[in-house]
Amino acid sequence: MKKILVVLVLFCCVFLLDCHPIYAEETIKGNCGESVFWEYNNGLLRIYGNGEMKTNPWMNYKDCRENLRKVIIDEGVTTVCEKAFNTTKGDSLEYDYMAEGVFLPDTLERIGEMAFAFSWGLKEIDIPAGVKSIGEGAFAHSSNLQTVTFSSGCKLEKVEAYTFSGCSGLENIVLPEGISYIGDGAFTECRSLKKINLPDSVSKIGKRLFYECYLLERIKIPDGITSISTGMFIKCYHLTKVEMSNNIKKIGSYAFSFCSSLEKVNIPSELEEVGKQAFIYCAALEELNLPDTITRIGVDAFEGCSGLKRIRFPQKLKEIPSKMLYDCTGLKKINIPVTVTKIGKNAFGGCASLKRLVIPPNVKKIDPCHQDCPGLKEILNKSKVTYSLSASELVMNWYQGKKRVTEVKPGKAVVSKGKRFQITYDSGLLKKYKINVNGKLPTSYVYGKEPKMPQKVKAADSNILFMGWRYRVNRKKYKSGPTRTWYNARVTQFSKGLKGDVKVFPMVDKVMVRKNSTKKVVMVSKVLLKDYLTADSIDLGYISKDPGPRYLMFQARYADNKHMKNAKYLPLLSHEWTRRFALKNLKKGKVYYIQYRSIPFRYFGVPSETCWGQTFKVKIKE
Repeated sequence: MKKILVVLVLFCCVFLLDCHPIYAEETIKGNCGESVFWEYNNGLLRIYGNGEMKTNPWMNYKDCRENLRKVIIDEGVTTVCEKAFNTTKGDSLEYDYMAEGVFLPDTLERIGEMAFAFSWGLKEIDIPAGVKSIGEGAFAHSSNLQTVTFSSGCKLEKVEAYTFSGCSGLENIVLPEGISYIGDGAFTECRSLKKINLPDSVSKIGKRLFYECYLLERIKIPDGITSISTGMFIKCYHLTKVEMSNNIKKIGSYAFSFCSSLEKVNIPSELEEVGKQAFIYCAALEELNLPDTITRIGVDAFEGCSGLKRIRFPQKLKEIPSKMLYDCTGLKKINIPVTVTKIGKNAFGGCASLKRLVIPPNVKKIDPCHQDCPGLKEILNKSKVTYSLSASELVMNWYQGKKRVTEVKPGKAVVSKGKRFQITYDSGLLKKYKINVNGKLPTSYVYGKEPKMPQKVKAADSNILFMGWRYRVNRKKYKSGPTRTWYNARVTQFSKGLKGDVKVFPMVDKVMVRKNSTKKVVMVSKVLLKDYLTADSIDLGYISKDPGPRYLMFQARYADNKHMKNAKYLPLLSHEWTRRFALKNLKKGKVYYIQYRSIPFRYFGVPSETCWGQTFKVKIKE
């Protein structure tokens, strides 16, 4: 009898559960405008009615914040309110938030500020033709957003600041005609963006528009633009060509900073001003023809343009600012216009190939301007001021006749003679990593005539890569400031107080290549920074035992041939101990060759400054 009762009880429980499913999703609904309503159930949010959406009450529900997959907004709704679907990293634990898409009605006229910000799962969005305004940061940090489509006849007039900022998955976008304004940082950190058009209707652009768009390759500036904004292309490492109209009067500060692949830029014929650090470390630039309309150039404007071979100065220029051509190592000749009255400190510092310098007659003030120019053999001072050589006297011996001098008097010329330095080596590192040197190591050199250091250097461990030679001086003995780098046998300026004792040691990194699938190869670099503390811009007096990795950048490249022809370069990385380079979309059954290198902080992408490490050979599995 008891067994029969138990069976009956179980049967009743099952029947009741079937009739009243307590685990079923409950529909949540309410108002979000005067005549606009919403309802949410099981990951689907539907918004319907007529008029403006004014609030987002669904975001008060945790289930909606964490599990929202799809949004449908019906015809009749005219706006998406501010922060309508804006979540934060702490809310949505899954990267499929909105993964099934957002569907906007043709009646939509405005998308509010931060409306879809941090929608990590959102992959594509169609902007209806009736939308006239997209608010600030509307799609910011939607990292998986890949496609943005504007409907035919789109009435959009403005792209506000940071609209697509941080959309790291966005590769291409076609902006509609009719847009007149694009705000600050609208596409900042769109690190996959390769192609974008700026419509002819655009007449004003904000600052840092394409900041860190690593893969952007080329772009044309509309005729209506009169100024390249501040920081417009900072760290666009793959940018090779920019077309500018002659209507542009100013290139703003940092406009092309660290565009290390920029090969060609047509300088507008009516340009009046070049801002500070405008082209800093544009290492691929070979020639610059600066028109006579330019009256002002900012400090550091062309610093680090190591590939620059020719430059024409504006013939009305009155001042050459500090560090204007600093570290332009390929520049052999500089013709200073007769209109120049002032030359700033280190204006030509680091121009290692410069052989002769003539100071024009109208110069009234000149600071030491050629520190670290080992190739400079003669200076002719045609001005009426005495010119100090203090920036170079520590390493270069300057003579007038047979007399050694530290300054050049008006109307006089001086010639230089190199100073000899002794070289010692850090044998501890060579033994530690069992590094074999193929070739004889030099024991001394004359400044300006650096010896060739052996490049065929290999460690016993295949994961230890030789990256180049670095030197340092004994800080305690000589109280030197920051030292510079010796890569590929190029020694530049030594710090103050160097007496002739130069210590050289190998730079090594530990790199591993892992094949974890047929579509991806991951290269992992563990930086051995403790083994070579002295990097550019590091003052050892302010460094603890563990200086951190912030002073170096890292880059990898790969090709289908061992000569690395037509190699593909991955974006530079920094600020982490472990570097992970992912090589995607590799073909099955094919062999690839991979190389890696580290670059000092001051030399973003300058190719002549570092060695590529050993070549890894990888065959992709069938």
